[in-house]
Amino acid sequence: LAIYRDICDRAGEALTRFKIGAMNNLLGNDRAALGYFNQSLAIARDIGNRAFEAQTLNSIGNVQQSLGDYRAALGYFNQSLAIYRDIGNRDGEAGTLSGIGLAYAAQSQPELAILFLKQAVTTYEAIRKDNQPLSSDLQAAYTTTVAGTYRNLADLLLQQDRIFEAQEVLDLLKVQELNDYLRGVRGETAHPLTILRPEEEILRRYGELQTQAAAIAQELAQLRQLDPTGRTPAQNQRIDTLVQLQQEMTKQFNAFVDSDEIQTLVGQLSRTAQGQSLNLEDLAALQDDLTALKGAILYPLILEDRLELVITIPNNPPLRRTVNVDRVTLNHAITDFRQVLDNPDHDPKPAAQPLYNYLLRPLEADLAAAGIETIIYAPDGPLRYVPLAALHDGNQWLIENYRVNNITARSLQDLDKDPNPIVNVLAGAFADQSLSYTIPVGRRSQTFQGLPFAGQEVAQLATTLTTTALLDSQFTWAAIRPKMNEFTVVHFATHAAFVPGQPEDSFILFGSGEAPPLADIKTWNLANVDLVVLSACETGLGGVEGNGEEILGLGYQFQQAGARAVIASLWQVDDGGTQALINAFYRALRQGYSKAEALQRAQQALINDDLSFVGEPRGATIQVVDARTGQPITLRGQSDHPYYWAPFILIGNGL
Repeated sequence: LAIYRDICDRAGEALTRFKIGAMNNLLGNDRAALGYFNQSLAIARDIGNRAFEAQTLNSIGNVQQSLGDYRAALGYFNQSLAIYRDIGNRDGEAGTLSGIGLAYAAQSQPELAILFLKQAVTTYEAIRKDNQPLSSDLQAAYTTTVAGTYRNLADLLLQQDRIFEAQEVLDLLKVQELNDYLRGVRGETAHPLTILRPEEEILRRYGELQTQAAAIAQELAQLRQLDPTGRTPAQNQRIDTLVQLQQEMTKQFNAFVDSDEIQTLVGQLSRTAQGQSLNLEDLAALQDDLTALKGAILYPLILEDRLELVITIPNNPPLRRTVNVDRVTLNHAITDFRQVLDNPDHDPKPAAQPLYNYLLRPLEADLAAAGIETIIYAPDGPLRYVPLAALHDGNQWLIENYRVNNITARSLQDLDKDPNPIVNVLAGAFADQSLSYTIPVGRRSQTFQGLPFAGQEVAQLATTLTTTALLDSQFTWAAIRPKMNEFTVVHFATHAAFVPGQPEDSFILFGSGEAPPLADIKTWNLANVDLVVLSACETGLGGVEGNGEEILGLGYQFQQAGARAVIASLWQVDDGGTQALINAFYRALRQGYSKAEALQRAQQALINDDLSFVGEPRGATIQVVDARTGQPITLRGQSDHPYYWAPFILIGNGL
């Protein structure tokens, strides 16, 4: 700072004062922070840097809010918003709208808070729809900036029991997470947020005030650009007048909320929201789908202090159930469960029960009353790393009572489209253990060998369904590409890796050593494909360290290419368990069961060591063929651990 002042670099001085203010703010020295921010603001205005002026006004608003002076905070936010809108800085606009929303939330004015947070989310959605990719800085800031606004809005909507609208936000949040991971999801895939009529009128009137404030700010900025020594008396007088008008505008903004007209609209908004009179056509179509599927859509939302469960069941409006478990406790439960899932020597039931109590116990009566058979599940954050099927109620595994159909977001799915009645399979397998390929994964490399059971897996598949198989050196991109869309099922018995935070490092390994990245999948032609099966993939390499976007990204990319559904594994089973489960799944599919029910029945067959679940004679037990000796192996007494039967999840259309 001293150097900048000594060399008369006013922009550098302003930025440094701003940074000192920000550090004081982080340290809790709010008064000191205000002093530095105000000094920075004065210089920003003198040198005519309007973007920096808006940023500094926003920071002063945040400090005032932390001090509890919400009226002062809103005054600064409104000045900042006027400038951001005038100069076309939409990211700054969205952040300021979020600040305004949180200020109203802190004053127990949830209707207004929701309105401004909706505007923030809508602005972020507009940014996402741009053809130009977001900058790397914005990508890095995604988690703390964009996702936080979506979660704050969903949180407030749920607290007000505005569950339809909360579901809309949850859908958009999942699409945003896809965009953050894949850097290219098209914005038109999700429905826009619903704006209620009273909200529209409040926004119209607020917009009129903002237009006046923007005009004042623009004229004031132009006058301040003039050399102070060369200004005329009239120009100086006009500056004084405009400053007074700005102060008056702050009073008008504060009076705006307290006016009888706005309070009347807020009252109307409360009644309208309670009635949930929105998206009735969408709701009717959704209810029809759920009735036919005997399904319920479950959205968990992880918040800092609790877990919110949003569930939609047939012939009822969405329901909300609140679970008093904080984020840290829930994360510990997820980690504990995942650790025992990976180790068949440990009893998984004690670790499976807390998550059942959090996610399903509060909904048992609702599910039973509605006769639910299928849970259509849109997991949040690290919940994506554990299979819902493997939760345990103390007596049974969840999969023994419900089918599970994972989705990325309701708005991205076509849940009721029937599959092609003809089932034929294109299978590729990397089985030759004498071959190995070293593939770069981020900053390291990993060597992948042929999978000993992959060949037997495909051989048994060929005895169950009409199958065209390509093994090892035959399993190339050139051979696969022209054939895929001629089959209803595409089955890859090979390595695949889906890496948290690094979609460019996620890949599927062909028998030829080719490793097409995740981003390329959307260019494949899979329009006629009902199901893609990845029987030896692995998500979250290195542990549960991401937010599960790579799992969403996997399902989304295949659906973008045209496939109706994907089956993939959350961890790699290194023995005959995969062969046994996949074999049982295809036997059930041959019997005419839906994809979701075929997977459920295959899992039940392994749990009970009884192939009658998949249409075989009662008492028939699970067998696999040892790839090394060619001799059959019976997995009696081993396959009931979820390590063997639970890694596979179905993403997409479950019919």
